[in-house]
Amino acid sequence: MPIQDILMMDVLGFVALFPPIPNVFKWVGAVLAALAAVIAAYRFFLQRPNLQLEVEMSSRFQYRIDGRVNANPVFHLENIGRKFAEDVYIELSLDSWKFGEDHGGVSLVTNVSVISGGSESDSDGESSEPEGGEESGPVDEDGGHFGEISFEDSNLELKHDYLQYIGTSGEVNQIFISDAIYNDARFRLFSGPLYLDENESYQLNYEVSCRSYGPKEGTITFDTGYDSIEVIHDRPSPWWEFRQWFSELRPDFLALTEVYIDSGSIEFENPNFYQVLAVPRTWVRVSGHLDGYYQVHAKATLYLGEKLPENIVGTMYLSADGLEPGDVWTLKYCSGNFEHTMGTVEHQTFRKPPFRVSPRVEPVAHPPMQKFNVDWSAEYRDLKVELPRGVSVVDDEMEVHYRRADGPDGVRLTVHIENIGTQGQSIVPIAKFYDDEGNVVATDSSIEVIEPESSISVNLKPAFEYGEFIDEHVEIMDYKVMIRAP
Repeated sequence: MPIQDILMMDVLGFVALFPPIPNVFKWVGAVLAALAAVIAAYRFFLQRPNLQLEVEMSSRFQYRIDGRVNANPVFHLENIGRKFAEDVYIELSLDSWKFGEDHGGVSLVTNVSVISGGSESDSDGESSEPEGGEESGPVDEDGGHFGEISFEDSNLELKHDYLQYIGTSGEVNQIFISDAIYNDARFRLFSGPLYLDENESYQLNYEVSCRSYGPKEGTITFDTGYDSIEVIHDRPSPWWEFRQWFSELRPDFLALTEVYIDSGSIEFENPNFYQVLAVPRTWVRVSGHLDGYYQVHAKATLYLGEKLPENIVGTMYLSADGLEPGDVWTLKYCSGNFEHTMGTVEHQTFRKPPFRVSPRVEPVAHPPMQKFNVDWSAEYRDLKVELPRGVSVVDDEMEVHYRRADGPDGVRLTVHIENIGTQGQSIVPIAKFYDDEGNVVATDSSIEVIEPESSISVNLKPAFEYGEFIDEHVEIMDYKVMIRAP
């Protein structure tokens, strides 16, 4: 018999001398393994920070001035999670309205003070007054003036990209916080006066992120009455990251939202040897199993390098009106749709797409394709698209203007609208323009007033210009006209 078999028999005989492992120990092992899995899941999914941007607005400081509603909201950052947050980044933006001292001047207040356990601790520091050196706005409970720029020397180290009032048209405000924000801690960030029209709705969009998770989006809505403002807050969801990850994998029939980003990228073209054009592109899809019409706002955050807050070049906001179920909105010809971008990189190259990149221009290294990154997101709201009583579209015609030898330079759609009713109406005509693949490439709309028993002509055109790309031009193959209430 081989020596290996003899040794194996000896080992097996030795093991046989021990009693078998009782079932109770097997159960204990299984329970311990399950407990370890639960602890790991708790630490990964639940023991995390949860940052919230909160708004406080005293009813004492809401009043009507010159036909507008005035208030003084105070913004706080609070961590309601189960772990401290580090490397906190906040981005604030508004689409079409301004937040500040009567829509002008400098009125950002970065008044940093820790509020923990119901007490507020402030410390003295430097302050800088708005332009003109005048204090503005009512006095708060502590005797400070709203709308005044002031920095306080507190335990929280905070910086932002520049000093200006929140919500300047064409800009995005970015705030960086270096210190850790512990759970159950609350910090006052800034305050400032609001001057808003009555019976309107205004949205402040924001993103908040930290080392533990990426950007989470929230929306603060200010609904105005005759002399008051109501704050409605759509806070970031704790499961936002999982929803975003799953939404990128789902087919259309499993869509978690009615409108979502189908895909997105940055495309490059070479008009000549010394230059590269870089333009973000994406496809926004409306789920086909739904009903109704939607107004969609797409956002592109551009990075020069890795997707980190300090590498943000700028942010683009684009919008489309009247999208229907099954529509695909393709955003490639972005220059005309461009509303604003603001970046930490102070170079004219990145002020407006298409970005004209050259290896001779710092800080872009050659080839630039390896340097650009983009994140896309989309928001939407339902629209009531219906013709007011007595209002109808009687005719429409599209003209293409040829101004250059290499292609058309512009498109104009003229819509003739008639009101046979006895009352005047406020209406919003909408035009959607389609390419040869049936995708929506642009929309346009305008607010019009049509008098009783009269007619008007409205000119609508795509929100881009032909000739933005060297290698190809977009062709408008079809269009659709609709009317909705304002």
